[in-house]
Amino acid sequence: MIPNLNTSVVVLAPGETRQFAVSGQFFFCTAATAPFSMSIDGGSYNTILAGIAFPTAQPFSRLLLQDTSGSGCAITFMTGEAGIAYYPPSVTSITKGAPTYTKGSATIALGAGATWDFLGLDGANVRKQIVVTNLDGAAQILKILDKTGVIGATVYPQRGWTIETSGKVTVKNPNGGAINFEVLETFYS
Repeated sequence: MIPNLNTSVVVLAPGETRQFAVSGQFFFCTAATAPFSMSIDGGSYNTILAGIAFPTAQPFSRLLLQDTSGSGCAITFMTGEAGIAYYPPSVTSITKGAPTYTKGSATIALGAGATWDFLGLDGANVRKQIVVTNLDGAAQILKILDKTGVIGATVYPQRGWTIETSGKVTVKNPNGGAINFEVLETFYS
């Protein structure tokens, strides 16, 4: 137990200065809704924020707290004769990912020089991720274009490519012959 440990909660009106008769040699502001000014035993004012803690060279007996935000301030502080360690409770929240479903394209035969757009929507449902698989067994590649038509990736034969995006993805066949590919998209339910 720490002797002479005091916890105070105060709500200052806009511009208000309030005096507290508290003794100690250590100050800790555990919470404040806005920065405020504080004077120790009538000395100069210093700006204080939540989380600031410090010892004083000499014991004090009076604190002056002043709202400088212009909108009022709620303050919680502790004083004591020795250093204070305060660990606010932490909340760990575990969230489950949003429900999704997959939708395949089946095999698509894309002609020489042609493109195929995937817009990122299945009705009103937005896409989370897209997988493009090049089914060609030879040396024909596919190009992935961004929404402005700039080449962003290459899908080599018998390889796949994936990205998390809800935006438009265009698959282009830059080859002289048709090429087969498949797409699997994951949509939010």
